[in-house]
Order: sequence, then C-alpha cells, then structure tokens
Amino acid sequence: MRHSTPRTALIAALFALVCMLGGTGVQAAKPDLGDEAGAFVKRFMAQADILLADKALEPSDRSQVFRGLLATGFDIDVISRYILDDHWYQATPEERDAFRRLFADYLFTVYEEHLGNFDGLRLEVVAARQKGNKGAQVRSKLSDATNGASLNVEWRLWQARGGWRIVDVLVQGVSLVKAYREQFASLVGASEGNVTSILNALRDIAPAAGRVPSN
Repeated sequence: MRHSTPRTALIAALFALVCMLGGTGVQAAKPDLGDEAGAFVKRFMAQADILLADKALEPSDRSQVFRGLLATGFDIDVISRYILDDHWYQATPEERDAFRRLFADYLFTVYEEHLGNFDGLRLEVVAARQKGNKGAQVRSKLSDATNGASLNVEWRLWQARGGWRIVDVLVQGVSLVKAYREQFASLVGASEGNVTSILNALRDIAPAAGRVPSN
C-alpha cells in the first residue's frame, strides 16, 4: 500500500492534465460570434438587394416592406437610448415610444434613400470579429454592380434575445448613429432637456413625421 501512493498520485496528475487539455479543445470549438454576425449582415443586405431590385413593386409598397426589413435588422430601442442619453430616463413611457417611432421614421427614410442610389448591391464581408460576450464588428465593402462605385461599411451588432440586431453603421469610417446623436444634441440643448420639445423639433425634420401621431 505504501508503494501505491506515488503511483496513484501520478495517475491522478496525468488524468488532470488530460482533462485540462480536453477542456481547452472544447473552448476552442465554441462558435465564433463574428462569423454569425457576418452571415447575418450578408442575409440582411441580400434581402435589401432583392427588395430594391424588384421593379414590380409600387414605390409605396417597396417603402413599407423596406421599413419592415430595417425594423427587424436594427435595434431602434438601443439606438434611441444612445441618442437621448440621460434624457431617455427622464422621459415618460409615452414619450419614449413617440421618440422611437419618430426616429425610426427618420432613420428608415435616410437609409432607403441612401441604398436606393445603388442599383444591384453587392456586399463583400472583408472581416468579422466578436467584440465582448454578445457584440460583433463586421467590415464590408458595398459596391454598385453597374458603375463600380463602392463604400467601406462597418456594421456593429449585438445579440439580442430575438437574434442579431444592428446598433450602428460606419460609412467610410463615419458613425451614422454618432452623427445622429450630435445632430439631435442641438435639439436637446435648445429644449433644455424637455422631451416634448425634442419630439416637436424632431417632427419638423423627420421626412414623414405626418405618419406619426402626436401625443
């Protein structure tokens, strides 16, 4: 029995080493969220390409479907909170809902006009990487098949309960959401933080604010 103790200890040490190596292998096999996010962006832009290329659709129908596509692709709630900053928490639930709808209307119109300038979109994912536990960055090139024009576009996403959602888009290195925040900062300053005044000012600049009821 005295001589079996070192042998037992050696076997235990070898077993522990095998477990450690095995655990490392399991962690390495964990799916890369960057790859998942890259695939999401490809699907999202493929749907947009098909929609914008469908000449049989009436402009009003195309606009409605396009807004639905963006609504499922973008996290309007997260973006709205970022733009309003501390004023988001001072707003009532009704004011938050009104801002989300107004900003969504503004955002959808801007993106529809921007993407509408591309006839035959081609998206090439250049690189995709995980950022944090639930985030990802996807670098891509968006090209026009007819004239060769292209843009460098970086997508920033996070994994919500309903799946991947876009929280920012950088075009040629410029963050569109940050630009919106800076634009609306003047509205916030002019209104002295009064959310109702912010909503009224936003209605004046939202391209289709007439479709959003006042509170």
